[in-house]
Amino acid sequence: MHTEKTISSRSVYSGDIIKVKIETIRTSDGHEKSRTIVEHAEAIVVVAIDDKNNVLRSINSASR
Repeated sequence: MHTEKTISSRSVYSGDIIKVKIETIRTSDGHEKSRTIVEHAEAIVVVAIDDKNNVLRSINSASR
């Protein structure tokens, strides 16, 4: 089972429409990784990228 633990989280932007935060996580194999999270009240998008900024996977969902 793959588990992740959030090590730190900090807000880098908070506006009327979106909020942006950066989290550092520790994976189940002990590696630390950084992720940028954009929060929007009416949509969710998850984009996985590699260290060369290639998009590996994108999941989109919007409430209507």
